[in-house]
Amino acid sequence: MKKVGKYLIFLLILFLILLFTFIFIGRTKPNKVEWGVAFSSKHADQLGLDWKETYLAILNDLGVKNIRIITHWDLIEPENNKYEFEYLDWQIKKAKKKDAKVILNIGMKTARWPECHLPGWIRGEEKKEQQKEVKELLNKILSLVNKQGEISTYLIDKLKLEKEFSNHTTIIEKKKIYSIDNIKNEKVVIAIGIGIKNRKNLKAIEDFAKNNNLIIVGTRQAAMNNFIPLENMVGVSNKQIKPNLLICIGLSGAPAFFEGVKKSKKIISINNDINAPIMENSDIKINEDVEKIFN
Repeated sequence: MKKVGKYLIFLLILFLILLFTFIFIGRTKPNKVEWGVAFSSKHADQLGLDWKETYLAILNDLGVKNIRIITHWDLIEPENNKYEFEYLDWQIKKAKKKDAKVILNIGMKTARWPECHLPGWIRGEEKKEQQKEVKELLNKILSLVNKQGEISTYLIDKLKLEKEFSNHTTIIEKKKIYSIDNIKNEKVVIAIGIGIKNRKNLKAIEDFAKNNNLIIVGTRQAAMNNFIPLENMVGVSNKQIKPNLLICIGLSGAPAFFEGVKKSKKIISINNDINAPIMENSDIKINEDVEKIFN
């Protein structure tokens, strides 16, 4: 009898997802997917790896053709106006030899924890002064790579800074720029929290997402437990999304998180705590344990 109930709950959830997809989204043509990797020499060092060997393995052994090189301010400018571009220049040249497309992640806030990799000499300064210094940094980086002519795409940390910087240099007008804050709005998104409990449940959710071409984001706690990449954190101080349908699984919906998803058109929540804040803000509430639904 329990198995029948579990099966019926699963069918109900699947039906609701398909219904919302049909009503609010409609049919979409499948997009061509190009895969790539993000690389941080700093993070490789923190893991005890030889970052150069790791980088070459990505290019040579994996044959990666799209690579996002993450720059960290504290590595490039450890002292004020003293720049160390050797490691960045080396990465760009090695990628060029392998005909790999480079997406350069530059600015104050870049990927990998703690996101803002400020050098010691600028910490504690007012934000206005930090913005001034980071503009100078961006000019230096663009001057370097513009001479080589190999970079066509940049990721800059703040849209506001992107606009200001467009008027600050003529180099940037020749480049295509994407902002980390200017995220493409996915139509259906799954958001998870530590309430999913374990890797077994995570794998079941990932399989469901993969089969339906859905992206998975989550709370800071989910990222800290390695359930999602740090880049996929959603909340007031991270990414903010507004999909047509948000499926929340095993998360409480604390204010810091909800601030990042409150513009979602419809929210379905699966939670074994009927009093969780996210349930109050959901259009459809499913008071059930994650394990009973996905396993």
